[in-house]
Amino acid sequence: MKGFGFVFLGIWILLFACLGVYGVVQAYLFDLRCGDYLKLAADASSVKMADDFLAKSIDYLNRTGKISGNSAIIFKKPKHDVGIWYRQILAAKSLTEQMVAKGDKATALENSNVLMKVRETLLDNGEHGQHLTLPVYISLVPNQLAYILLWWLLIPFGLLVWGMLWAVYTRSNR
Repeated sequence: MKGFGFVFLGIWILLFACLGVYGVVQAYLFDLRCGDYLKLAADASSVKMADDFLAKSIDYLNRTGKISGNSAIIFKKPKHDVGIWYRQILAAKSLTEQMVAKGDKATALENSNVLMKVRETLLDNGEHGQHLTLPVYISLVPNQLAYILLWWLLIPFGLLVWGMLWAVYTRSNR
């Protein structure tokens, strides 16, 4: 029975580690393929650069299905609404496209205003300075519910295995 319990404990540790690694990898991939481009668009010095960076971010969001729904698990608020966030990014992209289409006819003031609007759309001010405006758990969308449920299922499973091992250990030492 001890060996069986240790096998379950090993499986639990492996699943726990895999879920942790999955979450970290998803966050990294989101930053790499979208978040960093959004930050670059917000910091762009030209409308064309901002337009290119926004296009890369929007392409990633479309490919991964991060265009609608709510990223919160329980308390769904507008700030967690992925659809609203996505439409704001599309609106910023629309502004940059209009200015790129104008080409040399766009004045410096118009370009500057568009860059400011893009920056205000993509960034928020927080306690630690400016940061990207992102819904929570956006890197896990659209699978965030399954991810969180697996975490919550692993905890009781781990406690059950731990209790089973403890009972076997205390019984064998009598």
